[in-house]
Amino acid sequence: MRMTRRSGKILYVKNDEPDNYIGPSFLQELKKNVNIKLYDFVTVSETSSYIAQHVSFVLLEIGIFVLFSHERLSPLPVLMFLMCGVGFCYLIYHLYLEESCCDSKPSTTKTVVNDLRRASLLASLVFILSPVLNTLTAEISSDTIYALSTLCFLLNVLFHNYGTYSSLLFSPISLNCGIFVSVLLASRLDGTAHTFTMVIQAFVFFAYAPKFTERMRDKYPLKTVYANILITIFVTIAFAFISLVAFCLIFLLFISILLLLPYVFVRMQKMKNTIHGPWDEAVLAVD
Repeated sequence: MRMTRRSGKILYVKNDEPDNYIGPSFLQELKKNVNIKLYDFVTVSETSSYIAQHVSFVLLEIGIFVLFSHERLSPLPVLMFLMCGVGFCYLIYHLYLEESCCDSKPSTTKTVVNDLRRASLLASLVFILSPVLNTLTAEISSDTIYALSTLCFLLNVLFHNYGTYSSLLFSPISLNCGIFVSVLLASRLDGTAHTFTMVIQAFVFFAYAPKFTERMRDKYPLKTVYANILITIFVTIAFAFISLVAFCLIFLLFISILLLLPYVFVRMQKMKNTIHGPWDEAVLAVD
């Protein structure tokens, strides 16, 4: 009686089947979409609000520059608005967002004094360098300045950390591009006060605001989403006083970011199809 030998991928045993033979048990352990995480529309839309918030700050920087260049706005109201906004956010930070400690009063007082000293030093340094920054790129043509500013704004939005903690996001690049654009655009304006305002608001929008948003997101995620939507609405309405065409385009942009793109992303999740089986490479699981 001839015994049938079980087929297998054993090189030193001669089998009747060819080397590329696949038995019926090969696909029994096939699995699809293992450990896949599906997102609902509300979650994706809430996360997209952080992108809309940062884009709003970029557009606000551009809008203020346009108003400055057409002499429809003076630097003083912008500086007053920035001071009030930063002061309000700083108060919220110390009342609700600061980490609690045993000696809260002395540490808080010392922290406030140190922060005021740093803010005054930064403002003084920018004010002293404003005449230099205002003429730094005077010899460069405006077309080159605007093209380079557009590129830097795109890099600012692309590399900004929206809270995903991805290796593809590099916050220093985003911050440097934002500050660099403010210097480029300020050189097209008349007066050191405009230059000072442009640079200071760049620090507020691209350095201070992301840190405040990150802390708000950790402690009050839902309220932060509401604040992001309010900022988006404010910037959209503000552009209605600058240009009707810009208002329509920005309105469509935010509708796409907050509604259209999340809807497309959720629908495309059904198309995801990954297969797993015994042929996969071993993955080290660390608890």
